[in-house]
Amino acid sequence: MKRSALAPAAALLAGLVLASCSQNVPVTAPPAPSAALPAITEAPSPRASETAAPSASQSSSAESSGPIIYKNEDIGISLEFPGDWKGKYLVAEEGNILRIISRNTRDADKRGYDGELFRIVRETGELITTEDIAYRYFKGKIILRGNGYTYISSIGNGYNGPWPRENNPGLYDEYQEMFKKRDAVCQTARLLGNKRPVPSNTGYRVIGSSFFTAEIPADWDLKVSSDSIIRWDVYSGGSAIGTIEMVPCYGEKLPGDAKTMREYVFDGSGDSADALITLSAEKADKTAMEKIKSAFKLVPNESTVVFLQSRANKLVAKGGEKVFGRFEGFNRENGLNISLNICLMSYVADDSAKGYRIEDVKQLKTYPIGSMVDVVAPVKPNCMTYGPYGHSIIDAGTKNGLDRDTYYDFIIYEGKVEMIMGRYLP
Repeated sequence: MKRSALAPAAALLAGLVLASCSQNVPVTAPPAPSAALPAITEAPSPRASETAAPSASQSSSAESSGPIIYKNEDIGISLEFPGDWKGKYLVAEEGNILRIISRNTRDADKRGYDGELFRIVRETGELITTEDIAYRYFKGKIILRGNGYTYISSIGNGYNGPWPRENNPGLYDEYQEMFKKRDAVCQTARLLGNKRPVPSNTGYRVIGSSFFTAEIPADWDLKVSSDSIIRWDVYSGGSAIGTIEMVPCYGEKLPGDAKTMREYVFDGSGDSADALITLSAEKADKTAMEKIKSAFKLVPNESTVVFLQSRANKLVAKGGEKVFGRFEGFNRENGLNISLNICLMSYVADDSAKGYRIEDVKQLKTYPIGSMVDVVAPVKPNCMTYGPYGHSIIDAGTKNGLDRDTYYDFIIYEGKVEMIMGRYLP
C-alpha cells in the first residue's frame, strides 16, 4: 500500500522542534539540483521578476550606505535591504513568492543552485495563524497581514556550494552574514498599495485561512472560534449567524433543518478534510449559501489530526476495519517487530455519570504491522492540531511500545495495522 502521507508527517515532526531563526543556516552537501530552477534575468522587468540593482521598483543613492528600498506593487509589499547588500543580492518573483538570493553564491556555483537566503510567500486570507504555518514552512514566520493577504517568511535552501566551502571562505562568510540579517529585513515589510483578492460575486469579499479560501458578503465577518482552531464563526451585524468547520472525510454528515442550513464541501482525494458550512436559516438566505459554497475552495493541509482521521475513515470505507482495544506488546523476529497484540475491548453506552463503560472482551488478537504506522495520542473533541497531542510513527525497528493504559482504535487494512488512533474517553 502506498504511504504518500508519510513524508509530510515526518516533515511535521522535524518542524515542531526547529531552532531559532537566528542560528546559522545548515550546511550540508546537497543532492543534484533540480532542472526547474528559474533563469536569472539581470535587467529589471515591469513585474520585477528578477532585480539586481536599484530601479523604478528598487531605489537607493549610488553613494549612500543607507537602506535599499524594494517595492513590488504586484505582491503588494515593500522591503528595506541593508545598504551593504548592494550588488550582492537578487530578488526573484515566482507567482506569489519572492525569493531573496545571494548573487555571488549563485554566480560561483555552476551546478544550478542559486544561493537562496530566504523567501516571502503571500497567501490569500488573513486568518492564517503561526500554528498553521509551523508544519508547512521551514522556520516560518508571519511578517505582515493586510489587504486580504498574509505574508510569511521562511529560510531558503541553505548554503549549497561551491564545495568544498573551505576553498571559498570569503563567499561562505558573506552568505552567512547576509543570512543573519534575514529577520531584520523582514521586520521592514510594509503593505504597498491596496490591491485585494478579487471576488467572483458582486458585493462579496474574499477571505482565507490555511484550510480554505471563500467569499462572503462584504458586510459579514469571519473569526476563529474560541473553542476550536479549525472552526470559524460567521458574523453579520455583530451577531453570530453560522460557522465554517473542517471535518474528517468519510465522517457522519448532518442534514439541515427548518432553522439551519448545512452544506458540505468535499475534498476530492478523501485524504485531507471536508468543510461544513452552517448558516442560520432565519438570518441568512439560500442565495448567500449557494454563492458561498460555489466559490469555496479547499486548501490541502495535513497539519491537523483531522487529516489523520480522514485517512483512517478512508481506509475503513475501502474495506478496512476499526478494532478497539489496548496494546499488549510487539512480536519480534530477528530483532524486528513483525506484529502486535491487541487486547480487545468493547465500548458500551449506558446511563452512568460518564455515559459509557468499557468491557474487556477477554480476547487477544495479533495483527501484522504495516511498514510505517501512524500513531496519534488521544485527541479531545475540537482540539485538532498535532502539536499538543503528539503524532509518531512505529515500524519494524521501534523499541518502545504504546501506553498500555490507553485505549486505541487500531485501523486494520488488508490484514495489517496501518494506523493507530488514540480514543479520548472523558
